[in-house]
Amino acid sequence: MHGLLFEKDINYRQWNASHGGLYAPISESTLPNEYLEVPERDVVTTSGIALTLINPAYMTRQVHELASKKSGVLGHITSLNPIRPENAADAWEKAALESFELHQDEASGFSDINGETYFRYMAPLYVSEACTKCHEAQGYKVGDVRGGISISLPSEYINSSSIIQTISLFSGHFILWMIGLMGINYSSGQLLNSAKRQRGFGEELKKSNDQMESERNLARQYFNISGVLLIKLDDEGFILSINQKAGEVLGADPETAKGLNWFNEFIPENIREEAREAHYKLMKGELDDYEYYANQIQTRTGELREIAWRNSVIRDDQGEIVSTLSSGDDITDLNRSEIALQENERRLSTLMDNLTGMVYRCLNDSNWTMQFVSRGSEKLSGYTPEELIADPAFVYSNILYPDDRYRIWQQVQAAIQENMPFEVEFRIKHKNGDVRWVLARGLRVSSPEVSPEVLEGYIFDITERKQAEEMLESQLDEALRFQKVTVNRELRMKELQDEIKALKTGRITGVENEDN
Repeated sequence: MHGLLFEKDINYRQWNASHGGLYAPISESTLPNEYLEVPERDVVTTSGIALTLINPAYMTRQVHELASKKSGVLGHITSLNPIRPENAADAWEKAALESFELHQDEASGFSDINGETYFRYMAPLYVSEACTKCHEAQGYKVGDVRGGISISLPSEYINSSSIIQTISLFSGHFILWMIGLMGINYSSGQLLNSAKRQRGFGEELKKSNDQMESERNLARQYFNISGVLLIKLDDEGFILSINQKAGEVLGADPETAKGLNWFNEFIPENIREEAREAHYKLMKGELDDYEYYANQIQTRTGELREIAWRNSVIRDDQGEIVSTLSSGDDITDLNRSEIALQENERRLSTLMDNLTGMVYRCLNDSNWTMQFVSRGSEKLSGYTPEELIADPAFVYSNILYPDDRYRIWQQVQAAIQENMPFEVEFRIKHKNGDVRWVLARGLRVSSPEVSPEVLEGYIFDITERKQAEEMLESQLDEALRFQKVTVNRELRMKELQDEIKALKTGRITGVENEDN
């Protein structure tokens, strides 16, 4: 039932979003949404009727208010980061939202609202493209968990017929086992009281017993096919029952596990007393139901497994806590994958931090907006990664030497057009005021259809090489100049020698003429 209500909410929200919202006449019950900051939120028709835009969230709130008045079913859009204060999560909803951040698909259970007991169901709302119209300013991206919709039914709605219907609709979620037990107790009391008031006590009692047994069988069946670990403990921590999934993970038969002390048998010694104390506090009502946490268990083979738990308590007719029911997800493999991923990221980070240059990821825009910069940026440019990325007032293009900016852009774009890697030499202004030469290599890594495109690459300092090249060029110029001077000197010497020779020749000729 809860899931159907949730799906109904999702369907009409998506329908609303697909149309970009709907306009409705402004009235006392439908005032302009002060939290909706979009163009043309309020318009006036040609006939003078004032309209306001109803976005999916506003529409959902109004439907929930109508349902609450007519049927007592409560609906609430909520988030850990709400725009509208009234959408703030209560304690139960907050715990559910936090579990969604850890990739849980849904949450359900009993909780008191204004002194009355409700069965509550909640599933996450994910950010779609249509959501960014209102929530992009909060930093959400498509696919993020935006929040959730909680559905709360008064406890008197939970009867045997709703149990059967809900079990058929939501096999795989442990909390319906609790609903089954409570429904059995409820229908049992109702049927027995009715039977006692009638002469046909035996027939009615048999009918009620048959119905209760049928419901018990359904509850047991659901209990065993649930995809999570289910552990029911008494006040001292002794196992009252475990389901088939728990037996598989623990390496224990569900029947033979009954009567074993959970903490002595399946909790590692180093956390045993801490876990036992938490159980005692839960039994005393000192801990909130459904508090989400993770700890290790020890299987029959001695293997340690990491389990994410959500605990609840079971009360008797007088409201006294008589046992606990815990559902758990085995997150061992997930944690191992995360640890391996973190180790790979650490190695990559260490490798990049020890490079002599700077690894970067930036947008292909006029400012070369940086999305990632390695620690080598500080040695290269004097600026830390935080300054290059996090400071909104800082633009990477500002450290480029002005005379080189246009040439850099032209060379990079030419390479991208050819779908080739690029390599560009240019100057940057170091934070200390020095001018340094760098070589940037990179390539486009995003699809051409994505705008702006993303570039990744590596930049390293070539100042010493450039200085050496300039020195060699200077020396070559000097050598050429010296060579030219030498050649000119040799030519002049030859000219002088020729002149001297000519003079000598002329003098000799004159003497001969005198003799004649």
